[in-house]
Amino acid sequence: MTKDEILEKSRQENKERDLYKLSVESNAGRIGIIVMYVVVAILTIVHFIVTKKFNRMLWIIALTVDLSMDIYKGVKLKDKGWLAVAVGLAAIDVMMTLRMLGDMYI
Repeated sequence: MTKDEILEKSRQENKERDLYKLSVESNAGRIGIIVMYVVVAILTIVHFIVTKKFNRMLWIIALTVDLSMDIYKGVKLKDKGWLAVAVGLAAIDVMMTLRMLGDMYI
């Protein structure tokens, strides 16, 4: 294959994929997660100041969003590291959920 044939084949394979667009979407996801955690932290602090109670519900939602993204990345990229992170977040998520349910009904 010549260089031109290889380039043409690559263009055909990536016809629907704009690398810049993929990069922007990836960065948007990362920034979204960071902003989500900052907002959750601020709301948790405000809630604690007002009620003197720790609100786990927002953290449970944030962790669930994050772990679902990590599961997707781990499966699609066949990366056990992302799956391990997801398992760790899921364990924290379950513990916080159980604690929240215990606080509600005890």
